Formats: sequence, C-alpha cells, structure tokens
Amino acid sequence: MQHTFAVMGWEWAQWFEKRWWKGYLKKRPVDDYLNWKTKYWRDFLEQIALTVPNNANVLDVGFGPAGIFTILNESKTVACDPLLPYYEDHIAHFSRSLYPNPDFIPMPLEASTWKNQFDFVFCINVINQVKNFEIALQRLIDAAKPEGTVIISIDCHNFSFAKWLFRTLPVDILHPQQYNHSEYLSEFESRGLIIERKALIKTGFFFDYYHVVCNKK
Repeated sequence: MQHTFAVMGWEWAQWFEKRWWKGYLKKRPVDDYLNWKTKYWRDFLEQIALTVPNNANVLDVGFGPAGIFTILNESKTVACDPLLPYYEDHIAHFSRSLYPNPDFIPMPLEASTWKNQFDFVFCINVINQVKNFEIALQRLIDAAKPEGTVIISIDCHNFSFAKWLFRTLPVDILHPQQYNHSEYLSEFESRGLIIERKALIKTGFFFDYYHVVCNKK
C-alpha cells in the first residue's frame, strides 16, 4: 500500500535528488570520481559474490551519473533513469561518449515494459526512491528472464516509530519509500523472487543497509 509521503513526495524527491548530485559532485574532480566508482563497483560484485559473463543482457535501473554499467563493457546493457537529461545537461561526471556500449533510456522504472529480457537486473539504491513501490518492483521482476538474477540494495528501518514518521512526513526527503527488512524480503518473495543470499553492508541507527541477490522463478 502506498503511504502518504510516497504518494505526494516523489516529485519533491526528484528535485532534491538533482540538488544532492550537484552538491555532492561539486568538489569531486571528474577523473577521481570515476576511478573511485570503478573500484566501488568491482568491490560491490565481490561483496555479493557475483560474476557477470560477457555478452550477458543487463539492466541497470536508476543508474545515477556512474552506475554499474560503467564496468560492464562486454555486456549488452540497458541503463534507465528518469534523471538522465539532467545528468547530460548539468553533471560533468556523466558523458555518453565515455560509454558507447549501453543503451541509455530516460524513463522511470514504472513506465518500463520489458518482459523476460535480462539475465541480470541491478537496482542499487533505487527501490526506495520510486514513485509507486508495488508497480516498480513488479516491473523490475518482469524485466528479468526466468531464472535470471535480480540484485537490489535496500535501506531497512530498524524502528517501527521511525518508519511511521518517515512515511508520514518528508523527514527523509530523497526516499519516498520506507520499509523494514522483513517487509522488503516479503515483498520480493511474494512476487516470485527466491532470496539466494544477502549481505549486511552497513549498520546505522535508523537504517541497516543490505545487498540482496535474488533469482526469479
């Protein structure tokens, strides 16, 4: 069920997301940032014990200026993000010319129509930023082939009261969707994903951060 902030706050979240990227990258030299992201994504694949074969069909959802597509040079990659035009016009750290391989699409996940197309679907730091959680999650799963791999990163609430507060008020303005660990996993499994493994990456007061590797039935 969509909660109050998710229904009303997605447009706000997108506006603040643009401001966040602008401020975050302002003092980070382009080459330094891209080199750091290359190491980050390689470490990420090691953390989740995943190898993406050459020529695999890959979907990178909500990729930001330097998503995992940046290291998947031998894959057949589609990268979609509703903020793509903003990255192109305002973020020096993103340039299509650096990445001739991916097919870039300026689109929210909810608008996608892919069916059983991708061997690997990456949704990293995205599922809590979508406008409609139920639709977005189903589109994500629909995009994967049967027995395909779906990788989702999640910020999981540790306290029920904080979750209620964050759902009601724009306390966490960048993230309209707010769930705890068991709610996320239940949503994944109820839609036909098999949880293969999960990795606790970071603990915090309000949130714990996990990577979850799933297979589609």
